[in-house]
Amino acid sequence: MRSEAWIAAATAVAMMSSATAPAQTKVRVGQPQAGTFQFVPLQVAGEAGIFKRNGIDVDVISFGGGPRVQQALAAGSIDIGIGSGPELAFVAKGAPEIAIAAIADAPYSVVLAVLRDSPIRTA
Repeated sequence: MRSEAWIAAATAVAMMSSATAPAQTKVRVGQPQAGTFQFVPLQVAGEAGIFKRNGIDVDVISFGGGPRVQQALAAGSIDIGIGSGPELAFVAKGAPEIAIAAIADAPYSVVLAVLRDSPIRTA
């Protein structure tokens, strides 16, 4: 019984005397392209230091489209891939990934622009 108390006390002292800060967990996140409005929260959280305050060191990597994000996931070059949704078909076809979420709603980020005097008036 006394040896257990001594071990517990030694462990507590060792933990309290440790001056090293906890290590940041490194996470590599791939996005299809930089500057896309849908992925702004990723940049905002990084710039605001939200990830760092929670012990996460996020490295955001921008690719030339969704298929390249999928290639990077398959190669193990990134830990998390974000995309626009069609990439979830790869998961359905057996890609070794885990699909977390798909957000479905009206395409608010898609714009159809025509000239003012165009005969086109509706989508």
